[in-house]
Amino acid sequence: MGRRGLALLAALCLLALPALAEVDTAVLDADTGLAAYPDDNGVDLIWRPLDQPFQGTAEEGTAVAFLDFAELANEGVVALRFVLTLQLDEALYADTLALRAGKKSWTFAVRPVTTEYDAVYQEDYTVPLGPAGLEMVQALAKNTGGTVSFTLEGGRTVSGTLAIPADRAAAVWKLYKAIGGPKQDLSVLEE
Repeated sequence: MGRRGLALLAALCLLALPALAEVDTAVLDADTGLAAYPDDNGVDLIWRPLDQPFQGTAEEGTAVAFLDFAELANEGVVALRFVLTLQLDEALYADTLALRAGKKSWTFAVRPVTTEYDAVYQEDYTVPLGPAGLEMVQALAKNTGGTVSFTLEGGRTVSGTLAIPADRAAAVWKLYKAIGGPKQDLSVLEE
């Protein structure tokens, strides 16, 4: 292959790459209302609002949720994440999370990170939010009732509710827009 062939191949490869949007993580670093820490995987970086978690109840145990920011190194994006944490007397190991706010609902495939201490199981379900998930965040920002229902399904079903005030969801969404988050190609987060 000659020079022209290599130049054509390089040009085609560049055209095939999605346009990468600039995300200004310095805005997150400078925000005194956020705590930054490395994720347990040792690769990703998390920024979590200090006014969270959102409190909730579950049929069998307790529930809290977070709506935070994650720099996902392997995917090359800064994503919003929805994190649901349950404390249960018996492990659930759910594979599906359904959320409902008002008349809208969303379903996500999940895998828990489960820890057990003194016969109490803590299960964390983390969902990096792609395009459909961003629609959910916008709906939460307009959900004047502030109540979000959830259902986790696996070997059995556990349901509950979370109190996610619209103004706090709106603040997360506004900050995500300010850093340029929605301009990224978030399709890498869709299943």
